[in-house]
Amino acid sequence: MDGFLICFSIICFLLAVLASFILFFVNKEQVFCNRLIGLVILLFGLQNLISFLVFSGLMIKIPHIYRVLGPTTLLILPLSYIYVRAVLKSETSFRKSDWILLIPSVLYAVNLAPVYFLPYEDKLILVRNYLANPRLQGQFNEGILPPYVLLFIRTIWSTVFLIMLFNSLRQFKKNVDNKILEINKDLLQWLTNFSYVLLALVSVFIIHAIIAPIFKLDTKIGDYTLVFAVFILTSILFAKPRVLYGLYLPTSELKFITDYDPKIDNTSEKNTEVVGIHVLDKQKYLKKILENQEYKEAIEQFFRANLPFLNPNYSLDNLVDDLKIPKHTLSSFINQEYGMGFRKFLNSKRVEYLLENYKKPEWKNHTLEAIANESGFKNRSTFILNFREFTQKKPLEYFKDKA
Repeated sequence: MDGFLICFSIICFLLAVLASFILFFVNKEQVFCNRLIGLVILLFGLQNLISFLVFSGLMIKIPHIYRVLGPTTLLILPLSYIYVRAVLKSETSFRKSDWILLIPSVLYAVNLAPVYFLPYEDKLILVRNYLANPRLQGQFNEGILPPYVLLFIRTIWSTVFLIMLFNSLRQFKKNVDNKILEINKDLLQWLTNFSYVLLALVSVFIIHAIIAPIFKLDTKIGDYTLVFAVFILTSILFAKPRVLYGLYLPTSELKFITDYDPKIDNTSEKNTEVVGIHVLDKQKYLKKILENQEYKEAIEQFFRANLPFLNPNYSLDNLVDDLKIPKHTLSSFINQEYGMGFRKFLNSKRVEYLLENYKKPEWKNHTLEAIANESGFKNRSTFILNFREFTQKKPLEYFKDKA
């Protein structure tokens, strides 16, 4: 099973790095929230990297990183709570009191100072003992603290913020209108899934903290839980581009905004409430909505007039040149507005075109593969895969029903 953990750990680390990179740098809206969740995912991923180094034995090659990331484990749940709070209240920066949450991590780093400043030879011996006795890992002193003490402190600390996180979600769902919940359902579903993954993770560590001192358990159960948590979270993010590329309400779903009176001070909390989420600058928010509408109209009009998808080699770079919209902005917008990447968006247009025109007289004697080629698909397999995804039926089955 160590081999599975080694491979899975490095895969999840790479997934976490990729997701974090996108959250940090791709979308320029909701920067604070994006970077918070990006940091949480990255911290999870770094723990996966440590698991990889431990169980592959590579830690012996770089003993100086032993326990370096220890203090960050006390930041994950507080940052997760701040992230959920910031999303639900549209906060754009930390609160002044949030710095207090750093204190336990700083104290833990001070506690580990004796470990950090060990001579290379002594640290190498410590790491060898650690790797050679997996069932004794929990009994090793965490710097100044006695064995298992940190395990309990970290578990209690994480549980407190997990409770606060769930309470924030509960209060939000309780206090807002059902229409607002419906508009924000994708976002709230992600926050709910995120919360339950954290709940499962903390639950495992609570059980482990209770029984580890009794049965002298090793840390593998925590490592397995952590890699699965990272895999689930990154999978959800990659499956939900609207979340991955920024917490975003599609313009097609923004049918209303609370009454806006320019005579009223638009910095007041009451006047800056938009579809249930507080926005610090309503005029800026409205400007963003108008920009998104312009992008969507430009894309839809260009595709209707020019049918660029009929070119099997048409690319995002081509669309950037045609519309004169920056590549970063265009790619991010398509992911947000249509809930899919550019390539899938292009293939969806090809399927739509085929379905609208398959009865054209000039296609009467064409094979299905030839019609697919006329619609812009390069090969049969790509056509069948995308056709089935968008119609829920195989091509032959679909056209047989239409006959």
